[in-house]
Amino acid sequence: MKIIIIGAGIGGLCTAIALQSIGIEVEIYEKAPQWKHIGAGIALAPNALKALKYIGIDTDIKAISRSIAEVHILSQNGNILTKQAYDAHDANSSKQLLAVHRADLHEELLRIFPASSLFLDKNLTHIEQDISSCVVFFEDGSQVKADAIIAADGIHSIARLLYQKHTLPRYAGYVCWRAVIPTPISLLDNNIHTETWGKDGRFGITPISSTHTYWYAVLNTPEKEIASKKQYSALDLYQQFQHFHTPVPEVLMNTYDHQLLYSSIIDIEPLDKIALGRVVLIGDAAHATTPNLGQGACQAIEDAAFLKKCLVENKDVFQAFQQFQTIRLQRVKKIIEDSWTIGKIAQLENGLLTGIRNQLLQWLPESVNAKQMDFLYNIDL
Repeated sequence: MKIIIIGAGIGGLCTAIALQSIGIEVEIYEKAPQWKHIGAGIALAPNALKALKYIGIDTDIKAISRSIAEVHILSQNGNILTKQAYDAHDANSSKQLLAVHRADLHEELLRIFPASSLFLDKNLTHIEQDISSCVVFFEDGSQVKADAIIAADGIHSIARLLYQKHTLPRYAGYVCWRAVIPTPISLLDNNIHTETWGKDGRFGITPISSTHTYWYAVLNTPEKEIASKKQYSALDLYQQFQHFHTPVPEVLMNTYDHQLLYSSIIDIEPLDKIALGRVVLIGDAAHATTPNLGQGACQAIEDAAFLKKCLVENKDVFQAFQQFQTIRLQRVKKIIEDSWTIGKIAQLENGLLTGIRNQLLQWLPESVNAKQMDFLYNIDL
Protein backbone atom coordinates (compact mmCIF):
# COMPACT_ATOMS: atom_id res chain seq x y z
CA MET A 1 0.00 0.00 0.00
CA LYS A 2 1.19 3.52 -0.82
CA ILE A 3 -0.24 6.53 0.99
CA ILE A 4 0.41 10.20 0.25
CA ILE A 5 0.29 12.73 3.09
CA ILE A 6 -0.34 16.38 2.28
CA GLY A 7 1.42 18.55 4.85
CA ALA A 8 4.55 18.00 6.95
CA GLY A 9 3.47 19.53 10.22
CA ILE A 10 3.30 17.63 13.50
CA GLY A 11 0.24 15.61 12.47
CA GLY A 12 1.55 14.74 9.03
CA LEU A 13 4.98 13.67 10.26
CA CYS A 14 3.62 11.63 13.19
CA THR A 15 1.21 9.88 10.86
CA ALA A 16 3.93 9.13 8.32
CA ILE A 17 6.17 7.65 11.01
CA ALA A 18 3.26 5.62 12.43
CA LEU A 19 2.29 4.15 9.05
CA GLN A 20 5.85 3.36 8.04
CA SER A 21 6.15 1.32 11.24
CA ILE A 22 3.49 -1.09 9.90
CA GLY A 23 5.03 -1.43 6.45
CA ILE A 24 3.04 1.14 4.50
CA GLU A 25 4.93 3.14 1.87
CA VAL A 26 4.48 6.83 2.72
CA GLU A 27 5.42 10.03 0.92
CA ILE A 28 4.83 13.53 2.30
CA TYR A 29 4.22 16.56 0.09
CA GLU A 30 4.65 19.94 1.78
CA LYS A 31 3.84 23.34 0.27
CA ALA A 32 6.65 25.24 2.03
CA PRO A 33 9.66 25.73 -0.25
CA GLN A 34 12.04 25.37 2.71
CA TRP A 35 11.89 24.73 6.45
CA LYS A 36 11.46 27.63 8.82
CA HIS A 37 11.60 26.33 12.36
CA ILE A 38 9.37 28.90 14.00
CA GLY A 39 6.67 28.61 16.61
CA ALA A 40 6.54 28.70 20.38
CA GLY A 41 5.74 26.22 23.14
CA ILE A 42 3.20 23.42 23.02
CA ALA A 43 1.89 21.00 25.62
CA LEU A 44 2.02 17.22 25.30
CA ALA A 45 -0.67 15.92 27.60
CA PRO A 46 -0.98 12.29 28.83
CA ASN A 47 -3.22 11.34 25.88
CA ALA A 48 -0.62 12.61 23.38
CA LEU A 49 2.15 10.75 25.21
CA LYS A 50 0.12 7.53 25.08
CA ALA A 51 -0.38 8.08 21.34
CA LEU A 52 3.35 8.73 20.85
CA LYS A 53 4.10 5.47 22.67
CA TYR A 54 1.71 3.59 20.36
CA ILE A 55 3.44 5.17 17.37
CA GLY A 56 6.79 4.16 18.85
CA ILE A 57 8.54 7.49 19.36
CA ASP A 58 7.64 8.57 22.90
CA THR A 59 11.20 8.12 24.19
CA ASP A 60 12.59 10.36 21.44
CA ILE A 61 10.11 13.13 22.20
CA LYS A 62 10.46 12.93 25.99
CA ALA A 63 14.22 13.47 25.56
CA ILE A 64 13.66 16.97 24.11
CA SER A 65 10.81 18.02 26.44
CA ARG A 66 10.37 19.51 29.91
CA SER A 67 8.21 17.79 32.49
CA ILE A 68 5.55 19.94 34.16
CA ALA A 69 4.61 19.22 37.79
CA GLU A 70 1.45 21.34 38.14
CA VAL A 71 -0.94 23.52 36.16
CA HIS A 72 -2.42 26.55 37.95
CA ILE A 73 -5.21 28.85 36.84
CA LEU A 74 -4.68 32.15 38.68
CA SER A 75 -6.58 35.37 39.24
CA GLN A 76 -5.07 38.69 38.15
CA ASN A 77 -3.58 39.21 41.63
CA GLY A 78 -2.09 35.70 41.71
CA ASN A 79 -4.61 33.72 43.79
CA ILE A 80 -4.93 30.07 42.75
CA LEU A 81 -8.35 29.36 41.22
CA THR A 82 -7.71 25.74 40.16
CA LYS A 83 -4.75 23.38 40.45
CA GLN A 84 -3.92 20.15 38.62
CA ALA A 85 -0.94 17.96 39.58
CA TYR A 86 1.08 15.72 37.24
CA ASP A 87 3.84 13.18 37.77
CA ALA A 88 7.01 15.08 36.92
CA HIS A 89 9.47 12.54 38.29
CA ASP A 90 8.48 9.18 36.78
CA ALA A 91 9.24 8.97 33.06
CA ASN A 92 7.03 5.87 32.80
CA SER A 93 4.00 7.42 34.49
CA SER A 94 0.73 7.64 32.57
CA LYS A 95 0.09 11.01 34.20
CA GLN A 96 2.87 13.08 32.71
CA LEU A 97 2.52 16.52 31.13
CA LEU A 98 5.38 17.72 28.96
CA ALA A 99 6.15 21.07 27.36
CA VAL A 100 8.37 21.47 24.31
CA HIS A 101 9.32 24.09 21.75
CA ARG A 102 7.30 23.44 18.60
CA ALA A 103 10.42 23.89 16.47
CA ASP A 104 12.32 21.30 18.51
CA LEU A 105 9.47 18.80 18.19
CA HIS A 106 9.21 19.40 14.45
CA GLU A 107 12.96 19.01 13.99
CA GLU A 108 12.96 15.73 15.94
CA LEU A 109 10.14 14.33 13.79
CA LEU A 110 12.04 15.35 10.65
CA ARG A 111 15.08 13.51 12.01
CA ILE A 112 13.06 10.33 12.47
CA PHE A 113 11.26 10.42 9.11
CA PRO A 114 13.47 9.70 6.06
CA ALA A 115 14.18 12.87 4.06
CA SER A 116 14.08 10.89 0.80
CA SER A 117 10.30 10.49 1.19
CA LEU A 118 9.56 14.17 1.83
CA PHE A 119 9.03 16.68 -0.97
CA LEU A 120 8.95 20.46 -0.51
CA ASP A 121 7.43 23.28 -2.58
CA LYS A 122 4.42 21.16 -3.55
CA ASN A 123 1.20 23.18 -3.63
CA LEU A 124 -1.89 21.00 -3.95
CA THR A 125 -4.41 22.06 -6.62
CA HIS A 126 -6.84 19.16 -6.85
CA ILE A 127 -7.44 15.46 -6.23
CA GLU A 128 -8.98 12.75 -8.37
CA GLN A 129 -10.04 9.37 -7.03
CA ASP A 130 -11.88 6.27 -8.20
CA ILE A 131 -12.69 2.85 -6.81
CA SER A 132 -9.07 1.63 -6.98
CA SER A 133 -6.71 4.61 -6.52
CA CYS A 134 -6.30 8.36 -6.27
CA VAL A 135 -4.09 11.03 -7.84
CA VAL A 136 -2.91 14.34 -6.39
CA PHE A 137 -2.09 17.26 -8.66
CA PHE A 138 0.30 20.08 -7.80
CA GLU A 139 0.77 23.66 -8.93
CA ASP A 140 4.09 22.86 -10.62
CA GLY A 141 2.32 20.48 -13.01
CA SER A 142 3.41 17.27 -11.31
CA GLN A 143 1.06 14.52 -10.16
CA VAL A 144 1.38 11.46 -7.93
CA LYS A 145 -0.71 8.30 -7.75
CA ALA A 146 -1.36 6.35 -4.56
CA ASP A 147 -3.83 4.07 -2.82
CA ALA A 148 -4.98 6.81 -0.43
CA ILE A 149 -4.42 10.40 0.65
CA ILE A 150 -4.17 11.78 4.17
CA ALA A 151 -4.74 15.54 4.27
CA ALA A 152 -2.76 17.13 7.09
CA ASP A 153 -2.52 20.58 5.53
CA GLY A 154 -3.77 22.68 8.43
CA ILE A 155 -6.71 24.88 9.27
CA HIS A 156 -6.65 26.47 5.80
CA SER A 157 -6.60 23.01 4.20
CA ILE A 158 -6.92 23.00 0.42
CA ALA A 159 -7.87 19.33 0.54
CA ARG A 160 -10.76 20.00 2.93
CA LEU A 161 -12.05 22.89 0.84
CA LEU A 162 -12.01 20.73 -2.30
CA TYR A 163 -14.68 18.55 -0.69
CA GLN A 164 -16.34 20.90 1.83
CA LYS A 165 -16.22 24.46 0.53
CA HIS A 166 -18.26 25.93 3.40
CA THR A 167 -15.81 24.90 6.15
CA LEU A 168 -13.99 28.21 6.60
CA PRO A 169 -12.22 29.22 9.84
CA ARG A 170 -14.18 31.22 12.41
CA TYR A 171 -12.69 33.94 14.60
CA ALA A 172 -12.95 33.36 18.35
CA GLY A 173 -12.92 37.06 19.32
CA TYR A 174 -9.41 37.34 20.71
CA VAL A 175 -5.80 37.57 19.53
CA CYS A 176 -2.62 36.11 20.96
CA TRP A 177 1.05 37.05 21.25
CA ARG A 178 3.60 34.32 21.97
CA ALA A 179 7.31 34.29 22.66
CA VAL A 180 10.09 32.00 23.83
CA ILE A 181 12.68 33.80 25.95
CA PRO A 182 15.71 32.91 28.08
CA THR A 183 14.27 32.07 31.47
CA PRO A 184 14.37 35.00 33.95
CA ILE A 185 16.40 34.27 37.10
CA SER A 186 13.30 34.18 39.31
CA LEU A 187 11.84 31.31 37.19
CA LEU A 188 14.95 29.15 36.77
CA ASP A 189 13.68 26.33 39.01
CA ASN A 190 10.07 26.60 37.90
CA ASN A 191 8.25 23.53 36.58
CA ILE A 192 4.71 24.86 36.96
CA HIS A 193 2.55 26.10 34.08
CA THR A 194 0.41 29.07 35.07
CA GLU A 195 -2.41 30.78 33.22
CA THR A 196 -3.77 34.00 34.67
CA TRP A 197 -7.35 35.04 33.97
CA GLY A 198 -7.68 38.80 34.44
CA LYS A 199 -10.26 41.34 33.37
CA ASP A 200 -7.46 43.04 31.40
CA GLY A 201 -6.44 39.89 29.49
CA ARG A 202 -5.06 36.41 29.91
CA PHE A 203 -1.40 35.46 30.38
CA GLY A 204 0.31 32.06 30.40
CA ILE A 205 3.84 31.05 31.39
CA THR A 206 5.39 27.63 30.74
CA PRO A 207 8.96 26.34 31.17
CA ILE A 208 9.91 24.39 28.01
CA SER A 209 13.55 23.59 28.82
CA SER A 210 16.14 24.16 31.52
CA THR A 211 17.05 27.48 29.89
CA HIS A 212 13.94 28.82 28.12
CA THR A 213 10.40 29.84 29.00
CA TYR A 214 7.36 30.14 26.75
CA TRP A 215 4.71 32.76 27.41
CA TYR A 216 1.50 33.87 25.72
CA ALA A 217 -0.80 36.87 26.12
CA VAL A 218 -4.43 36.95 24.98
CA LEU A 219 -6.61 40.03 24.46
CA ASN A 220 -10.21 40.41 23.30
CA THR A 221 -10.15 42.24 19.96
CA PRO A 222 -12.89 43.25 17.49
CA GLU A 223 -12.28 41.65 14.11
CA LYS A 224 -11.68 45.05 12.48
CA GLU A 225 -8.77 45.70 14.88
CA ILE A 226 -6.87 42.43 14.32
CA ALA A 227 -4.41 43.98 11.86
CA SER A 228 -3.66 47.02 14.04
CA LYS A 229 -2.95 44.88 17.11
CA LYS A 230 -0.17 43.19 15.14
CA GLN A 231 1.86 46.37 15.62
CA TYR A 232 1.99 45.90 19.41
CA SER A 233 5.49 45.87 20.84
CA ALA A 234 6.78 44.18 23.98
CA LEU A 235 6.44 47.56 25.70
CA ASP A 236 2.79 47.81 24.65
CA LEU A 237 2.16 44.39 26.16
CA TYR A 238 4.03 45.34 29.33
CA GLN A 239 1.78 48.39 29.70
CA GLN A 240 -1.28 46.16 29.21
CA PHE A 241 -0.19 43.57 31.79
CA GLN A 242 1.94 45.59 34.24
CA HIS A 243 -0.76 45.35 36.93
CA PHE A 244 -0.77 41.54 36.85
CA HIS A 245 0.89 39.58 39.64
CA THR A 246 4.60 38.78 39.54
CA PRO A 247 6.33 37.43 37.45
CA VAL A 248 4.14 38.55 34.50
CA PRO A 249 5.63 42.09 34.26
CA GLU A 250 9.14 40.67 34.67
CA VAL A 251 8.61 38.18 31.84
CA LEU A 252 7.52 40.98 29.51
CA MET A 253 10.44 43.16 30.58
CA ASN A 254 12.73 40.32 29.45
CA THR A 255 11.10 40.09 26.01
CA TYR A 256 12.32 41.79 22.82
CA ASP A 257 10.11 42.74 19.89
CA HIS A 258 11.81 40.32 17.47
CA GLN A 259 10.78 37.42 19.72
CA LEU A 260 7.05 38.14 19.39
CA LEU A 261 4.73 35.94 17.34
CA TYR A 262 1.21 37.24 16.73
CA SER A 263 -1.98 35.55 15.54
CA SER A 264 -5.73 35.78 15.76
CA ILE A 265 -7.34 32.77 17.43
CA ILE A 266 -9.47 30.75 15.02
CA ASP A 267 -10.91 27.27 14.71
CA ILE A 268 -13.33 25.45 12.42
CA GLU A 269 -16.77 24.36 13.49
CA PRO A 270 -17.01 20.57 14.05
CA LEU A 271 -17.27 18.64 10.79
CA ASP A 272 -19.79 15.90 10.06
CA LYS A 273 -17.42 14.02 7.76
CA ILE A 274 -13.65 13.56 7.59
CA ALA A 275 -13.50 10.29 5.61
CA LEU A 276 -13.98 11.21 1.96
CA GLY A 277 -13.56 7.99 -0.01
CA ARG A 278 -9.83 7.38 -0.37
CA VAL A 279 -9.10 10.75 1.26
CA VAL A 280 -9.13 11.39 5.02
CA LEU A 281 -8.64 14.65 6.94
CA ILE A 282 -6.52 14.82 10.09
CA GLY A 283 -5.12 17.43 12.48
CA ASP A 284 -6.17 21.04 12.03
CA ALA A 285 -7.51 20.22 8.56
CA ALA A 286 -10.14 18.05 10.28
CA HIS A 287 -10.66 19.59 13.73
CA ALA A 288 -8.80 22.85 14.33
CA THR A 289 -9.58 24.01 17.84
CA THR A 290 -8.88 27.07 19.96
CA PRO A 291 -5.93 26.48 22.31
CA ASN A 292 -7.86 26.75 25.58
CA LEU A 293 -7.58 23.03 26.42
CA GLY A 294 -4.01 22.70 25.12
CA GLN A 295 -5.17 19.92 22.78
CA GLY A 296 -4.38 21.14 19.25
CA ALA A 297 -1.13 19.23 18.70
CA CYS A 298 -2.28 16.47 21.05
CA GLN A 299 -5.27 15.67 18.86
CA ALA A 300 -3.13 15.64 15.70
CA ILE A 301 -0.85 13.10 17.40
CA GLU A 302 -3.89 11.07 18.45
CA ASP A 303 -5.00 11.04 14.81
CA ALA A 304 -1.68 9.50 13.80
CA ALA A 305 -1.99 6.73 16.38
CA PHE A 306 -5.62 5.92 15.57
CA LEU A 307 -4.96 5.87 11.83
CA LYS A 308 -2.23 3.32 12.48
CA LYS A 309 -4.67 1.27 14.60
CA CYS A 310 -7.40 1.43 11.95
CA LEU A 311 -5.05 0.42 9.13
CA VAL A 312 -3.76 -2.49 11.20
CA GLU A 313 -7.32 -3.71 11.78
CA ASN A 314 -8.59 -3.01 8.23
CA LYS A 315 -6.56 -3.75 5.11
CA ASP A 316 -9.25 -2.02 3.04
CA VAL A 317 -8.63 1.76 2.98
CA PHE A 318 -12.32 2.66 2.76
CA GLN A 319 -13.13 0.62 5.86
CA ALA A 320 -10.09 1.92 7.75
CA PHE A 321 -10.97 5.54 7.05
CA GLN A 322 -14.61 4.98 7.99
CA GLN A 323 -13.58 3.36 11.26
CA PHE A 324 -11.22 6.28 11.92
CA GLN A 325 -14.07 8.73 11.32
CA THR A 326 -16.34 6.82 13.71
CA ILE A 327 -13.68 6.81 16.44
CA ARG A 328 -12.68 10.45 16.10
CA LEU A 329 -15.66 12.64 15.19
CA GLN A 330 -17.55 12.81 18.48
CA ARG A 331 -14.39 13.18 20.55
CA VAL A 332 -12.95 16.08 18.57
CA LYS A 333 -16.39 17.73 18.35
CA LYS A 334 -16.60 17.85 22.15
CA ILE A 335 -13.05 19.17 22.45
CA ILE A 336 -13.69 21.95 19.92
CA GLU A 337 -16.92 22.96 21.67
CA ASP A 338 -15.50 22.76 25.21
CA SER A 339 -12.43 24.76 24.23
CA TRP A 340 -14.60 27.45 22.60
CA THR A 341 -16.71 27.74 25.76
CA ILE A 342 -13.70 27.88 28.09
CA GLY A 343 -12.22 30.64 25.93
CA LYS A 344 -15.36 32.76 26.35
CA ILE A 345 -15.32 32.25 30.12
CA ALA A 346 -11.59 32.96 30.41
CA GLN A 347 -11.87 36.16 28.35
CA LEU A 348 -14.55 37.83 30.48
CA GLU A 349 -13.75 41.52 31.05
CA ASN A 350 -16.56 42.70 33.32
CA GLY A 351 -15.21 43.08 36.87
CA LEU A 352 -18.35 41.72 38.53
CA LEU A 353 -18.55 38.72 36.23
CA THR A 354 -14.85 37.89 36.56
CA GLY A 355 -15.22 38.01 40.35
CA ILE A 356 -18.17 35.61 40.27
CA ARG A 357 -16.31 33.34 37.84
CA ASN A 358 -13.22 33.24 40.04
CA GLN A 359 -15.27 32.41 43.13
CA LEU A 360 -17.09 29.62 41.32
CA LEU A 361 -13.79 28.14 40.09
CA GLN A 362 -12.45 28.06 43.64
CA TRP A 363 -15.64 26.36 44.86
CA LEU A 364 -15.74 23.86 41.99
CA PRO A 365 -15.57 20.26 43.31
CA GLU A 366 -12.37 18.45 42.37
CA SER A 367 -14.51 15.70 40.83
CA VAL A 368 -15.67 18.05 38.06
CA ASN A 369 -12.11 18.80 36.98
CA ALA A 370 -11.19 15.12 37.33
CA LYS A 371 -14.03 14.16 34.99
CA GLN A 372 -12.77 16.60 32.35
CA MET A 373 -9.22 15.27 32.67
CA ASP A 374 -10.47 11.69 32.43
CA PHE A 375 -12.24 12.48 29.16
CA LEU A 376 -9.18 14.19 27.69
CA TYR A 377 -6.48 11.82 28.84
CA ASN A 378 -7.94 8.29 28.73
CA ILE A 379 -7.84 7.02 25.17
CA ASP A 380 -8.30 3.47 23.90
CA LEU A 381 -4.91 2.61 22.41
